[in-house]
Amino acid sequence: TPEDSAYQEVTWTSSNKNIASVDNTGTINALQAGKVTITARLKGAQAIVATCTVDVRVPIESFVLNKNNVTILAGETNILAGIFGPEDATTTQIQWATSNKQVVKVTDDGLLIGLKKGTAIVTATVKDENGMHTATCKVTVTKKDTTPAPTPEPKPENKEPDNTLADGKLPNAGSLTYII
Repeated sequence: TPEDSAYQEVTWTSSNKNIASVDNTGTINALQAGKVTITARLKGAQAIVATCTVDVRVPIESFVLNKNNVTILAGETNILAGIFGPEDATTTQIQWATSNKQVVKVTDDGLLIGLKKGTAIVTATVKDENGMHTATCKVTVTKKDTTPAPTPEPKPENKEPDNTLADGKLPNAGSLTYII
């Protein structure tokens, strides 16, 4: 405010004090991620107002993957995920890449798809206010076992013993003869 102005005092307000507060000198204190509008209003001249939108961002301090090494079979899948510190970091969009597209495919969501036997390094990259953050995972794809399962031996049929004689008659139980 000009020194010869009739309006010397400014009132400062925040549209959301949970995201950012502002003191009576106009100093903003960021508290959590989000957008907030800071308003400066001249006391006594309510029509003289200035606003500023502030985008409070939480930078990444650490970034790792949930796995360092993965072994999968060709034709099968596994999933990788990024772990951010702090947990409320603003930027969490990961870009995925593989060092060998013939061995493993990686989707935008971190899904690994084993293609053929071999090894590849999957790299996850995130860019924010603090720069580039990368993490890697070694992926080994093994060949799917194509050996057929052994065929079980047929079980012999469980038949009752045949007690009939050659002439088709049953022996007389009272006349069995044993020869020693």
